[in-house]
Amino acid sequence: MAARRRRRGAGDRRRTDLASTQPRRSDLRRARRDLRGTRAVACSNTSSCPHRTFAPGASSRARLTPSPGRSPRTRTCRPPPPATTPIAQEGGARFEFEPLSLRLSLVYATLSFRLVVSNPTDADMAPSQLVGDLISAHASLGREQQLAPVPAQLFAIRSVPAIAPGETAELRCEVQLPLNRVIPLERGQARFLVPLLRLAHVAADGTWQRLVLTVGTESESGVAPLRLDTGSQTFGQLGARVVESSRHMPLDPVRATG
Repeated sequence: MAARRRRRGAGDRRRTDLASTQPRRSDLRRARRDLRGTRAVACSNTSSCPHRTFAPGASSRARLTPSPGRSPRTRTCRPPPPATTPIAQEGGARFEFEPLSLRLSLVYATLSFRLVVSNPTDADMAPSQLVGDLISAHASLGREQQLAPVPAQLFAIRSVPAIAPGETAELRCEVQLPLNRVIPLERGQARFLVPLLRLAHVAADGTWQRLVLTVGTESESGVAPLRLDTGSQTFGQLGARVVESSRHMPLDPVRATG
């Protein structure tokens, strides 16, 4: 009997200890009331922080504020290149150039572009003419031969209407280069085209301004040449760069008048 009483007493003590470790119902109700009044806690770690607590019904898009003394990290993005290429000129008209596309067919390379002609002077600009051509730049050709054409060597592209002071005229144009006239740039087994657009704006009085630009796909180092040996295709996302040295080539007003 004494042993039975001792076992019964030990069982009572275990039940008492277990009951003391379990939360009471009144404590659970009090904890629920406290949770309803809890507000979202903001933490400085926005990626995967275990301290972020959101109350029931609170928005998961709550703004997180950085801890005092720490400035938020910002990510800077390099702005995209301008859509148009401004072409500064010493006198006469001003120009902005935008290449639109270059199509390679079995016979031609066709460049489509937009040219904005503006009149920065105080006088009306009489109707004028835009002439030009498209060639493939190559080291085997002479520098003056590539960069110093005169209007008599170029083809008529578009007529430019009269432009009032401070106004502009927008021209959409196309020029073609026969592929049998292309001198390709070879790199291993690949063949590339380096398009060189040569333009001249001829005023009504016979004076003119030369514009020479390289055209290609945009890259970090400038414009890249176009692949020739991949079949017919259309290149978009083009860029252009003005060949500055072409401005210092001598102009021949006698040959310019034809």
